[in-house]
Amino acid sequence: MLFSLILIVVITVPVYTQEDFAFNINSGYLGVGRVFPDSGNNDMGIVLTLVNIGIEHRPTNIGLEFTPYKNYSWINSGEDNKYNSSYFSFLNLKLYWNIITVLDNLIYFGAFTSVDYLFAGESIYWDRYVFSAGGHIGFRLSYGRLNYDLFSTEIGYRNINGASKYFVEVKVDMLAFILSILYIGAGGSDD
Repeated sequence: MLFSLILIVVITVPVYTQEDFAFNINSGYLGVGRVFPDSGNNDMGIVLTLVNIGIEHRPTNIGLEFTPYKNYSWINSGEDNKYNSSYFSFLNLKLYWNIITVLDNLIYFGAFTSVDYLFAGESIYWDRYVFSAGGHIGFRLSYGRLNYDLFSTEIGYRNINGASKYFVEVKVDMLAFILSILYIGAGGSDD
């Protein structure tokens, strides 16, 4: 974990002096997803990440994102719930290329690949990983050299511990989600 933090600092310090780079940040994602074909276990899931940070080269829209904590809660789609599981991942990297951006980077569409490793549950699982590759579309706010992702949908290929699957996942920024719920709740209480 300390190595990851040092690596991020070393990468971003020289970048700070250049205007061609933007910083990506958000409070984390709350997402739901599904993998295909159904295998009877770990087909649906809830994903929770905390504090996503990264850098993006603005002329090419190529970026790298790091998430220090990701929680996968996989749900058995069958009637037997004995395969429900929850794991934490502490090394999560995503490389992406936003091929199309419109409305001053508010909407983006592109390709990505990501690796989630260093899973823990009852113990550390050195042999577990999640590799994903595919396309994504999302909405983000851009202010100067700062990008804040609000919503993202991903679709593509996912390899979970050697098992090949296809997946769809929808993620929303946790802070935006909580503020939306509070706003909706406050609007309904006036009646």
